Amino acid sequence: VIQINQDLVALHPADVTIFDAAKLLQNAAGWLDTAYARDELHINAAGYQRLNQALGPRLQI
Repeated sequence: VIQINQDLVALHPADVTIFDAAKLLQNAAGWLDTAYARDELHINAAGYQRLNQALGPRLQI
């Protein structure tokens, strides 16, 4: 996932916004932080809350 995110950032057009949720939810080692995870792949309620706090202001409805 990290490599794909890096590739998307490198390839995206100027008029496209890339939101890298992984950076919000990872620990110092680059893995999904256990505070935001219910297992090694899926985020928990705290993870969704963190994601919503960061993503919400960037959305235009």
